Amino acid sequence: MDCRLNILKQNGGHRYLIRRLLNDATTWINFRHRLLTQVEAIRKFCNEYENQGYEDQASKVVVYTISDFEDVIKSRFDEFDAVSSALIQLEFNLVSIREAQRSTSLNISLKRLSWITFIFLPLTFVAGLFGMNVNILADNPPWWWYLVFMFLTLSLTMLVWLTCRKFPDLEDKVNEKFPWLKPDRARQKFGPVE
Repeated sequence: MDCRLNILKQNGGHRYLIRRLLNDATTWINFRHRLLTQVEAIRKFCNEYENQGYEDQASKVVVYTISDFEDVIKSRFDEFDAVSSALIQLEFNLVSIREAQRSTSLNISLKRLSWITFIFLPLTFVAGLFGMNVNILADNPPWWWYLVFMFLTLSLTMLVWLTCRKFPDLEDKVNEKFPWLKPDRARQKFGPVE
């Protein structure tokens, strides 16, 4: 009960909780193995006792008690295994939900970063172009030409983005017309990499 409450309080955020749950599950397996070993030793002793010729009512009671004891303890271990498996499954589900939330958050962050790159990369190109000592710009054109080139570059970028967004199959059509533009040319040329 306390372990279940602890799992729910941690909400999949505790790093070592799953390890503790797996250790608990291993404990029940070890206890079951020890039980079988001890029951087997007691049965072996009873068989040797009966083989010595001491077969009496007490030995039959002992054999019955051992079988009853084994059944009771096995059923309890089965209950412990079921509870342990349910707790492990609960922790696994909570961790999976938490990881999905992190993935969504990371996806949103990457989307913002992509937008920043999408806007500032063309602007950096134009700034780099006007910042170079190029013979064409030797007569020092007015500063507002930078704004004109900036507007044209951003407009071209936005046009390409809107076109790709409006026609999602456009990339496949371009790959069909121009197969040499595909990024996996080496794989096509040399076959699949093993």
